[in-house]
Amino acid sequence: MDEIASEPIVQVEAVELIWHGVDHPEGLAVADDGTVWCGGEEGQIYRGSADAEPVQIATLPGRTLGFALDAAGNAYCADMTRPGIYRIAPSGEVDLISQGAPDRPTEVPNGLAFLPSGELLFADSGAWGAGDGRIYAVEADGETRVVDTSANGFPNGIAVSPDGMNLAVVESTLPGVTLLDVADGARLSPLVRSPVIQRLNSNLRDARPGDLADGPMHPIASARKAA
Repeated sequence: MDEIASEPIVQVEAVELIWHGVDHPEGLAVADDGTVWCGGEEGQIYRGSADAEPVQIATLPGRTLGFALDAAGNAYCADMTRPGIYRIAPSGEVDLISQGAPDRPTEVPNGLAFLPSGELLFADSGAWGAGDGRIYAVEADGETRVVDTSANGFPNGIAVSPDGMNLAVVESTLPGVTLLDVADGARLSPLVRSPVIQRLNSNLRDARPGDLADGPMHPIASARKAA
């Protein structure tokens, strides 16, 4: 599909501002009960309902990007200041769960999404224009490995398809959305890149697809306390 969609899925007139005063949130996630999570430029983690003011429940080292939720109600957030993936409990407790692979630390962790198996995927954008982006997978014990380097054009937002068989990746410098195949829908092996499903005419710096999975997945068990 090379054509740009002629009409937006959500019309501008349907967008309503629900929170005021949050510090430049980029990523967000919404739980099944309607609880909204998002972050701020100085590491703020906000949580609340759409019809009430948000509460800052935690602080990460710095600039927050993507979010994902697990079945236990914990949020996972990418922080690019002290690069890593952090788990935030509803109580505000913070754990650092991944800083990338042992042989390839994360540099600009960005979008996150869970596979049906409970593995957490996250994109690392790399340097703008360098073509060095990659996708990591985090096991339940915290072990992290690189699983794809083909969608390397500053990968930003990612989303898993409802059947768990595909991963959509926004590549900001492509610019467009690339579809990657998940080997068996349960465990991520090195991915097979399918043709680009949408190519756009301008760079997508902050574009992020919504989470396409049926719901939040399993929590990651192992973690290190965040400093």
